[in-house]
Amino acid sequence: MKRLVALMIAGLFSISVYAGSTGSTEMGPFVDCHLPDGKMDYIPSVMCKNAGGVVK
Repeated sequence: MKRLVALMIAGLFSISVYAGSTGSTEMGPFVDCHLPDGKMDYIPSVMCKNAGGVVK
């Protein structure tokens, strides 16, 4: 019985870790950023703003 409970708890924690990886970082979600030099990149929104880019 203890093994079953331990397995269920381990499964619960592994599901919550998987659900948190949705394609966003601590610097915001990934966006299409049009940089001042004409390039377009798929980077986090904060990095885009710091580079002087426009989010589209």
